[in-house]
Amino acid sequence: MKLKRSASVSLVTLALLGAAHARDPDPHPALNNSDKESWELFAMVNKSVPGLNNNVVFETWASNEDTFQTNPKFPGAAAPPNCASAQVATLTAALPQQPSVTPVASPKILNVPALVALAPRQPGLQPHVLPGATEQEPSEETRRNRTTFDFIACNKLQTRAGLRGAFASGQLISFPIEAMEVKANWVPVGNRNPAEYHVNTASDNKRYALVSMHVISKQVPNWTWATFEHKDNFGRCDFIGCHDKFGAVVPDVRPHEAPGTRYDPCVKTRPHSRSCSPTTAFQRCGKTIVSKAAKPIS
Repeated sequence: MKLKRSASVSLVTLALLGAAHARDPDPHPALNNSDKESWELFAMVNKSVPGLNNNVVFETWASNEDTFQTNPKFPGAAAPPNCASAQVATLTAALPQQPSVTPVASPKILNVPALVALAPRQPGLQPHVLPGATEQEPSEETRRNRTTFDFIACNKLQTRAGLRGAFASGQLISFPIEAMEVKANWVPVGNRNPAEYHVNTASDNKRYALVSMHVISKQVPNWTWATFEHKDNFGRCDFIGCHDKFGAVVPDVRPHEAPGTRYDPCVKTRPHSRSCSPTTAFQRCGKTIVSKAAKPIS
């Protein structure tokens, strides 16, 4: 009888401890549930900005053209960032508090994707394709949030001389945990249904549709990288497949034997309580961008 009671008490204690542990927030969500974290970041960067027409959060961040200047200023800022003493920042070096900035729409200057522009060229005359001129050659922009921008500017990492100095110093360079970047790919709207895409105007006054994006975050030491593509992109699961253990009913889609073909739509999971799930994220947490298309690659 005594043994039975002791066992019962132990079981109750274990049950209570287990319930308490289940309620504890995950201390490392970016590591332990990277697909869910990627969806939440996606929803955050694609949230509409009030008063800025059709622009979303990442379109108010600093572009390459904003960043790689001698004295760069974040969009909407009156001056370059207030930096500490000139030195290469380390993991523990915090920058001074910066003045608040009212979000503004930074000009959308689209370019040939870096991997295309820097790829080896065959000898002889080669055709030149203007950015965004064809469906096969999407245009690209890179945006970085203010934390990333300030770290680059305050450490002179936007210039070749600054990069040489950082390398020569031998000091550790580690971006703050809040650092984020977005790389977005756009194609001409053409006959696409604007209700199915996020559409905006670039610096050439032409309308473009967002067809894919990378979301990059420093929430883990070696950064997180998640790729989202529109459901109608041909070949979107080629080579490595599509993988999403949080937002997709089918968590793993194998690549087709023949590349460049159409894949089935990525059906989303049901809403999760207290979370920004893929099925409701872009209604509850932001503007619909590529919710019917997205695939985080973890």
